[in-house]
Amino acid sequence: MSRILVIGCGNVGSVGLHKMAQFPEVFSDIHIVSRTLAKCESVRNSILHKTDGTVNLNIHIGNVGDQVFLITLLNEVKPELVVNWGSPYDNLVVMDTCLEYGVNYIDTACYENPEHYGFSYEKQLAKDESFKKANLLAITGAGFDPGVTNILFLLPPLVIHLLYYLNDKRKTVEINKETGAICFISNDINECFSRDDIKSIDISINNGFRSPLKGYYYAKITLKNGKYKMVSCLTVTDLSHFPFITQKDELLFPMITNNENWTF
Repeated sequence: MSRILVIGCGNVGSVGLHKMAQFPEVFSDIHIVSRTLAKCESVRNSILHKTDGTVNLNIHIGNVGDQVFLITLLNEVKPELVVNWGSPYDNLVVMDTCLEYGVNYIDTACYENPEHYGFSYEKQLAKDESFKKANLLAITGAGFDPGVTNILFLLPPLVIHLLYYLNDKRKTVEINKETGAICFISNDINECFSRDDIKSIDISINNGFRSPLKGYYYAKITLKNGKYKMVSCLTVTDLSHFPFITQKDELLFPMITNNENWTF
């Protein structure tokens, strides 16, 4: 049985609050603080509906980046734990206020300076000794930074393409610009498909994640006979992370498979 103060009611906060509501024996008294009343009311109404009215959220509106506001709220709510799903710009202020009040702290993304691009755990980890002396727990980056999301997204394509580079460099794709035919060439075996053989081509592009990798792209080529081919590529811009590569310009690693052995 515990009283929780949750900061933030965006996408992450909404998911987390719904999950907390599934365990009322643990999270018996949930308080939420946000700048936006409408978001809080929307999540509260959803939880009330899904729990048949048994779990309610106590809503507080304000800016947790204002330390005076936050310490006043902590004295009012008296939580046992603060879960910060709000802006990472406020992490340092929130941590300092939790330390001043005397409450355990968890966040899901490391501090970012609002004045310039970049992120670092250094300033948050510097507070470790202070939390220990106060006999308080502080967990940073517990969810999404680097977190499960990035690991699950990044690791499979990276492993697949490194294995390709080391073992399957002879696999290629050729596209005839005049006829539109696509040929898959592997171990001197050509498998070609004309436009009439292809039902659809779906292309997905993912960019912007923080890593030495510039982007991850893949296409699903669905054939009219029900089978499909997957073509993917990974562009590496910082080759210092891959010491076995000697070429110094950007490299493109293609991968080809069919629906019998597609595992990613």
